[in-house]
Parts: sequence; C-alpha cells; structure tokens
Amino acid sequence: MLLSLNHISYAFPSPKTYSSSLIGPFPKTLIFEHHTSSSSSSSRRRRHPSLRFLIRSSSADNPQTLPHSAIQRIADKLRSLGFTEETETKAQTTAGEIFIPLPNGLPKYRVGQTLDPSWSTPENPVPVPGSGRAISRYHELRREVKREREAKKGEGKVPSLAELSLPNEELRRLRTIGIAEKRKLKVGKAGVTEGIVNGIHERWRRSEVVKIVCEDLCRMNMKRTHDLLERKTGGLVVWRVGSKIVLYRGADYKYPYFFADTSSVNETSTDAVQNTDVDDEEVDEVGSVLSAMDGAAPSKPRSTDEIVRPSLVQGVGSPNRVRFQMPGEAQLTEEADQLLDGLGPRFTDWWGYDPLPVDADLLPAAVPGYRRPFRLLPYGVKPTLTNDEMTTLKRLSRPLPCHFALGRNTKHQGLAASIVKLWEKCEIAKIAVKRGVQNTNSELMAQELKWLTGGTLLSRDKEFIVLYRGKDFLPSAVSSAIEDRRKRGDMDKQWTDSITSNETPEELKDRNWSAINAKSTDEIDDTNDRKRDLSENKNLRSTDAAIKRTSIKLSVALEKKAKAEKLLSELEKSEMSKQPEIDKEGVTEEERYMLRKIGLKMKPFLLMGRRGVFDGTIENMHLHWKYRELVKIICKERSFRAVQEVARTLEAESGGILVAVEGVSKGYAIILYRGKNYTRPACLRPPTLLSKRQAMKRSLEAQRREVC
Repeated sequence: MLLSLNHISYAFPSPKTYSSSLIGPFPKTLIFEHHTSSSSSSSRRRRHPSLRFLIRSSSADNPQTLPHSAIQRIADKLRSLGFTEETETKAQTTAGEIFIPLPNGLPKYRVGQTLDPSWSTPENPVPVPGSGRAISRYHELRREVKREREAKKGEGKVPSLAELSLPNEELRRLRTIGIAEKRKLKVGKAGVTEGIVNGIHERWRRSEVVKIVCEDLCRMNMKRTHDLLERKTGGLVVWRVGSKIVLYRGADYKYPYFFADTSSVNETSTDAVQNTDVDDEEVDEVGSVLSAMDGAAPSKPRSTDEIVRPSLVQGVGSPNRVRFQMPGEAQLTEEADQLLDGLGPRFTDWWGYDPLPVDADLLPAAVPGYRRPFRLLPYGVKPTLTNDEMTTLKRLSRPLPCHFALGRNTKHQGLAASIVKLWEKCEIAKIAVKRGVQNTNSELMAQELKWLTGGTLLSRDKEFIVLYRGKDFLPSAVSSAIEDRRKRGDMDKQWTDSITSNETPEELKDRNWSAINAKSTDEIDDTNDRKRDLSENKNLRSTDAAIKRTSIKLSVALEKKAKAEKLLSELEKSEMSKQPEIDKEGVTEEERYMLRKIGLKMKPFLLMGRRGVFDGTIENMHLHWKYRELVKIICKERSFRAVQEVARTLEAESGGILVAVEGVSKGYAIILYRGKNYTRPACLRPPTLLSKRQAMKRSLEAQRREVC
C-alpha cells in the first residue's frame, strides 16, 4: 500500500495515538515520533528505535489510542458507519467450557402453530398441535404392509431339499462355513462332468462343504445346475446366491470311488475302511462286482436275496478307478433314454457316454409318401437367427448327448422323419459321424438333412452335425390340424358354390365325375396337338423377340460410337500440340550416354496414367527439374510407337531434351533432360493442353470407341 508522504513531520505526541474517526484507509499520514532523552524513556529507547511511525487521518485532529488487534479496529469502523450489535445478557463462561443446550433454552415453535385456528370448521376441524395421531397411524400401516409382504414372500417360496432335511441351526452353521470358504471349484461350459464330480468328492474328504462357482452356460439356468449337482453327487445345496453354490456332503457320507483291479483290491479295501468308513457289506458288494468284471462266476444269490445292483461309472485319473452310479444319475440316463424311445434301434458299438444313440444306418433309406414338414412363422418374428442366438444355441449343444450315429452319406428320409419326431421334444438334434466308416462326408450329410427337414445347421465338422429345428417349426399335431382346417375351408367354399348354383352336393359330385369320364381319346389328341402348336408359336415369338432386342442394342451401340468419335474429334481440335524447337542445345553422344545411365538408376519417377499427357504432367516435370536435371516418366502403353509419340509430345510441351526411351519391368521409361540453360517458365501448365477433367473425358470416350 502506497502512503502519502506530503504531511511527514516530527511530532512528540503520546505513544500509540490514532484519530477518533477512521473514515477510510486513504488518505493517511505517516508521522515520525521522536523521543527526547529522559529517565522514564531511557529503557524504552533501548527496545525501540528513536523514530516511530504513527498513522493519523488527515481529517482528524484528536488522536486516540490505537487498538491492539485488527478485529477490534474493524469493529470500531463498523460502529462508526452505523452498524450496532444486539446486546444480549449471557452467562459468564470461561474459556474451554462446553455449551450444552437445555430444554428451557430451546425455542418452542412448532409447525402446527403456523395453522390459523380461524380456518377450523365443524366439518373440517383444525387439530390442536400435539393432539393428532397421524404419525402413529402411518407407522402402524407401514408395519402391516411389511408383514403382508413377508407373508406373501414366504408363501411363494418353495423350500429346498436341504431346508426340508436339515434343522435351521445346522443350515445356518453350514452356510457360515461355506460362505467363509475361500477355495472355489469352477464349473465351466462343459457342465457337471465326471471331472467336476470327482473334484467335489475329493474335497469332501477334507471338508464337509464345497463352494462352487458356475460359469458360462451353467449360470444361465441355475435351477438346472442345482438339480444336476444334487443328482450326480448325492449332496445337498445349502446356499445359492447368483452363480455361487455351497454343496453339503451329508451326515452319512462315504467316499464312493474304489479300484477295480483285483491285485490291489485288498489294499484299497483296507484303506477305504480306514479313511472313508466303508462297512463290510459294501466291501462284499465291491468284491462281487470285481469278480463279475474279471469273468469269475459269482455264486448265484437266492431268490429272496436278489437285488438290483447299480452300474459302474469310470472315474478320472485312472482307468481302474470306478464308482457306483448315483440314483439321480440313473434317473437322468432314463430321461435321456425316454427321449430316444421310439426313434429306432440303438447303436451298440457306441464309444461315448450313455445313452446309446439311434443307429441311423438301420433306418429306412426312403419313406413312402415322405414330405418336408409344414412350417409357419409367427407374426413379427424374423426367420433367421441372430449372432447371439446362434452362439447361445451352439454352446447349449456342446454338452448334449448324441441322438443319432450316421455312417452313410445319402438316402436319409428315415433319419429325417426321426429328427422331426425328436424335435417335438428337443429343439436341437445332434448327430455323430461313425468312426472307421470309409468315405464319410459330413458336408453331403448336412446338406441332405437340411433340405429334408428344413432346419437350421448350427455346426458341422468331421465328428458331429448339429441341427436346430427353427423358429417356424410346428409339431405334427399342430400342422395336421392346420391342414384339416384348410381342407374344411375348401369344402365350405365348394358348398357355397353349389348353393349359389342351386345344385345339391351329390349332383355337383356326379356332374364333375361325368365331365371327367366324358373325355375321349380324340379329345385328348386334340389337346396334345393344340399344346404342341402353342409351344411352337411360343418358340417363334421368343426368337423374334431376341432378334428385335439384338437390333435395338446394335443401334444404340452405333449411336454411342458416332457420338464418341464426334466428341473425340472436338477434343483433338481443341488441343493444339506445340511444335518442337529446331535449335536445341547441343548434347554429345557421351553426355547422352551418361544421362541415360543416370536416368535409369534414378529412384524417383512420374507415373503416367490413363489420362495421358495433360497440363498437370508438364507441371510435375517442371517441379522435378527444380531439384534435379533429369526426370524419369513411366508409361504403361503397350506399343512402342505410342510410347514414342508420348515422348515427342512431352519433349515439345516441356521444352526439354529427350534422352532415351527404354523398356523396364514396369513398362517404358522416358528420360528427359532439362538442358544446360534451363529457366523455369512463369506458367507451369501449358494452356494448349487439356485439363485433368478433359483428359479423363477423352480417355473414357476413346475406351468407348474401342469397345464399340
């Protein structure tokens, strides 16, 4: 801040004085205070300099003591401007004391007191503040609605098998352990395979619950995955949220895998008894199964002891490691078998998992009266599959078992009929190509099946063919009903026609039959002659029409040729070629040889296109001559005479010297020398040549003339 120094003077006022009215920061006066030598101020002079500045207003004459803090000075300034503060009687408090508001110190204003009581009427009285029960009634209604929602939610939820089998305390304990489990088993797009089942049982040997995370297709239908896990493992799903499942092994769990090798039966059986608590009855059962597998004839059980033994499932990691099939797995196999029942004989040499597919080679090659299934697309539905739909169907078809096994390439009407019958139960039909069959061609198979069934081919390779039934597929019952309805509509139409003609249905039928029988052989011959004459006349008319079309095309081509010749002549007249100069600069043979050699080695060149020589070509030549003495032009003409004409034109229009015309790999190279006394012209584009657009037009007309 700059202060005025016009009123600086020495004065001896009392210390720390200031004017009574501080009107503004300007104008201010700096006053030097000088202390005289006295006994009372001797100690003060030791601490402060002998001269001190005092701030005094130019409009004040009575100085006062200056406040110590800036806040006090600001407050004094506001009081001088007329701002007053409200003085309230407050209790004396000390520093650091916490203020606690008491009920008597809080305001007693309420929102209800703002209502005017004069509005109160007997019909609509204004309640007294604090006497209404609206808030309590609101909370009561809210609690009732919440209870109703909880009751409805409990009624709609179907309890799971774990909730029905286990008490709530045990469920809560197992869920806590499963949620806290950090090790997870991932189920991929292949689904619940034998490897997944093996991994679950291996983890159940160390822990009673397993945490499973489903990915890809399994997470799209978690209810189905839930059911498959319980059926294939024999466990209970105690918790499921999103794509995560906690699977409990059960209270009486026993490790199901054992070795089928007789040499290691004793060792594995003792280990199984020690580790997995397998009882003696199961060991005896395993021994009987092993003896049956080895070919030994077991003792025949009595009729009272006959039991149905489950089949064996091969484990993962060792060919001799097997387990008994779970009841749920047997049920799944039965469902798959029921899906293929009635489609044909089974393929016994199947190399994959159960169920056995239908042997398509044993189905009839030709079905009498077979026709493609009737299809009807719903309104507003597109017949084709989108990319996402195609991807989803392909992923769904991968874990499906094969329905048919096919070995021949053609004659698939019986297979097509079975596929149509299967499509009524399953949307996708999966066909396996037989291994070891000679000259199998999956492409021919897929093409014929697609044409016979009208389905959509999802995928095809050397081993599998997958067909989708399509969006317009109709079951046989629906298609037959639609056909019957159409026939009934035709009969109704004939009935209405007979009524309008005042004939009974019997008379109409007799009349049609008599008209059919009345045709004699002569009439049939006349009809054949008439058809032959009509075909001959038709051929004559088609020949005349072809001649007429050809003549019209010829006349149009001749007109275009005449027009092109006329336009080409006009363009040639408008292009005035420049005559070559006679007195050129002298270039010796040695110089020409060296220039030719240098020009052929040059990397930069100009490419002459279909437009030929026009003003832009000459401009590019001058731009090249600005930095180098030679310019190389590549010409794509076929004949050497045409290339020479182009070279002479370039030499005449540019004013350079033609060095050589040589054949190279890209065409013909034209090398031009700018000369020893070269000067760049003022106009780089010669006005006598055609422009770029006109040169293109000339090229098109010349091409049209050659074609015509």
